[in-house]
Amino acid sequence: MFELIKRLKSQSAQEEKPIELPFFQWPGLKELFSWRILKGLRSRLLGFLALSLIIPPLVIGTLVIVTVRNATTQASLREQKEVASRIGDRVAGYVDNVKKVLMTMDSQGRFAQISLQEQEVAIRELLRNYPDLMECSVLNQAGRETIKVMRKNNKIFLSEKLVNRSFREEFGQALQGEFYIGPVFFTSRERIPQMFVSVSLGKDKGVLLARLSLDNIWRMICEVTIAQTGYAYVVNPKGTLIAHPDRERVLSHENRESVPIVQKFLEHRNNASINHLIFKAQDGAMILSVYHYIRNLNWGVIIEVPLEEILKNTKSLQRHVAAMAIVFSVVFLVMGLFLVRKILQPFGVFHEGVHRIGKGDFSQRVNINTGDEIQTLAEEVNGMAQSLETLEQTKRDLMHMIVHDLKSPLSSVLGSVDYVLHMAKDTLSPEQKKLLTLGLKSGKDLLRMIQNLLDLAKMEEGKLDTRKENFSLLELAAQCVDDLEASILRENKMISVEVPKNLPKAWADRDLIHRVLANLLTNALKHTTKGAEISIQADLSQDAHALLLIVRDNGEGIPKEFQEKIFDKFGQAEAKKQNFRVGTGLGLTFCRLAVEAHEGRIWVESEEGIGSAFFVQLPLPQSA
Repeated sequence: MFELIKRLKSQSAQEEKPIELPFFQWPGLKELFSWRILKGLRSRLLGFLALSLIIPPLVIGTLVIVTVRNATTQASLREQKEVASRIGDRVAGYVDNVKKVLMTMDSQGRFAQISLQEQEVAIRELLRNYPDLMECSVLNQAGRETIKVMRKNNKIFLSEKLVNRSFREEFGQALQGEFYIGPVFFTSRERIPQMFVSVSLGKDKGVLLARLSLDNIWRMICEVTIAQTGYAYVVNPKGTLIAHPDRERVLSHENRESVPIVQKFLEHRNNASINHLIFKAQDGAMILSVYHYIRNLNWGVIIEVPLEEILKNTKSLQRHVAAMAIVFSVVFLVMGLFLVRKILQPFGVFHEGVHRIGKGDFSQRVNINTGDEIQTLAEEVNGMAQSLETLEQTKRDLMHMIVHDLKSPLSSVLGSVDYVLHMAKDTLSPEQKKLLTLGLKSGKDLLRMIQNLLDLAKMEEGKLDTRKENFSLLELAAQCVDDLEASILRENKMISVEVPKNLPKAWADRDLIHRVLANLLTNALKHTTKGAEISIQADLSQDAHALLLIVRDNGEGIPKEFQEKIFDKFGQAEAKKQNFRVGTGLGLTFCRLAVEAHEGRIWVESEEGIGSAFFVQLPLPQSA
């Protein structure tokens, strides 16, 4: 004889802690619609929106800015080239003017034939009229100076120191040709750049030589204004400064051949198509530079302007273009988001309708009036739902008819079997009693199934009336245990009931809740091994707004993928295919509908190999 153990715990509410239960929250339409169904579509539409509405203004704005920068740079480049060319022409004209003056003095070829006194007077007059001439001398056909007039400290005087220049270029080349322009040099006395200019006085008549100060070229360079910080300078064929706004650089004979634009001039001086360059200075600033080649002097005019200074006027335009691009992008984005919302809104209605139809609500219709393909698809779904609703109604009517017709003859059979067992119990053999008892039990199980089907049909149609009353959950649990005592003893299982002493009474249909608890307890007995422990607990919910009825077991557990499906009608059929032991598929569906008829909830928490816990939540009694 197996022993039945019942533990009835009566504890105060102060001693018993409420059971904490995780309440499952069904996602709202917005979350379901956004993340489960249309996440990809929403992302693609927003991506297309970004590409079509945001990127084009940004690209156009960038192109405008780049175009303006390039146009500004090109305009500045043309201006610098013009300035460099103008400076070069002035420098070349300055030197060429001296050459022409010297040639004018011997325009009639008689300068070499006049007396030295007359030559001195003419040369003194020349130096007075041209302050940049430092000295002027006459060389005979042998290359010796016959007369020399010099300027020193703004005084003009006749020099007694005559030099033999027969082996110098200024004599030899001028004697062979018409004129000579020498390279730039610096004297020890005067630290300013100078050069020789000489012209022939006629064949075998000598040479007229002048030493020209290039200090006037420095004044030309200083007069040039290029932007705010730009400047120009002149270099000789070796890259040495001839003129620069910073005079000390010229006086120190600074060589700038390491500067990229000067290097380019020295390498490509004859190529006018590559006479500009943008390079990075030693201080990190970007420099826009050009050079102009003075051909007859073999010099170069260099202009350098910081690129930032050239483009500073475009920064305001860049800010305006960027602001306009951002404003237009935001405006178009808002309009696009509104359009996307209008596009996706019918999908939300469509998804909600299809979701309800999929859950078995065949009366649901998808109401979309967009006048496009989505509306056509919704109408097709509505037609399908209508067909399913008609089919479902036909199935219900057929099942109701069959079940109702089965109930009466089955009740008669059960009554007859029960009558035989009671009236002929003394004349029946043990084997006959066993068979009749088994048949009576199976018939009652079948009758209970039929009753469940009838009640399910009423619940689904909302026609089942609940007769609510106040009753004790402790008494209800004890009655369920008494009803199943035979099964409990047969399998040597232990049942414990834990209900706080001051727990409020339930306000519900006692018969329906009794059947719910009996179904849950029967499932626990069915899915646990011999000697297993099963507990029935009752308590207040965590928020103290509802009563909780819990049935725990340490059985085989329920796979996670079936924990929601087991409450669906015939939803256990799929579990059977996975070799998971279940019943007919109606008991838990009945439990769900019965609990929901009381505006309550039922759910399960389970781990395979550990056990399961079924939770029933019922509203508190009206008097509470």
